[in-house]
Amino acid sequence: MVVAGSTIQYRKRIRAFEKVTLKTKIVGIDARWMYIEQSMWVKGKPCSSALLRTGVTEGGRVIDTSRVLTALGQSEWELPPTGYVAEWIVSDADRPWPPVA
Repeated sequence: MVVAGSTIQYRKRIRAFEKVTLKTKIVGIDARWMYIEQSMWVKGKPCSSALLRTGVTEGGRVIDTSRVLTALGQSEWELPPTGYVAEWIVSDADRPWPPVA
């Protein structure tokens, strides 16, 4: 799995050696990418949240999510990106590349 884009919010400091719980969920799927949210929690309180655009590769290329879902036995599963995930996809597509030096 590769990460092709990400955005993260930090809201609470995590001190060294604190026990951290990492929560992960798939929040959207389109033809090419799976959008995953990961959050870190300490003592039941959220500390950070990351949104990741991820893909599965084969031979150095990202493969369609339909192939991934079929391999997982979930070919009928649909989860179109909505809300803030869909807005981030549009916003990220507007970001210039290559970056300005």
